[in-house]
Amino acid sequence: MATVRRISECFVKPLHDLSQEAKQPIYFSPFELLFLNANYSQKGLLFAKPTPTENQDFSISTFLDDLRGSLSATLDHFYPLAARLATRKQENPPSYVVYIDPENCQGVNFFCTKGFRNAMHGLCSP
Repeated sequence: MATVRRISECFVKPLHDLSQEAKQPIYFSPFELLFLNANYSQKGLLFAKPTPTENQDFSISTFLDDLRGSLSATLDHFYPLAARLATRKQENPPSYVVYIDPENCQGVNFFCTKGFRNAMHGLCSP
């Protein structure tokens, strides 16, 4: 079986600072809280390197810079994707509150890996 190596890793944040309104906590409804315990699937995008005949001027560093820039611009519109979950103890009524905290925005984990084509085929096949 082929191995996949991690080449680089960084966190991508929204392109612009959030407005004061966007920095407000986003609280979950009781229905949404039920899904916090459910297994979730992490999503990722796989991009194959173009063959030399497709693009002779291809640069992986330029390609990755463009992807990071595009993701950063997208997070301006979907900023909760870059935020983290938080909890707070509430006194009245006594409870714990779970919410998305846009102030705690570490960014989205972005990493580049390198592997063999058959490893990628194994990831993509049903």
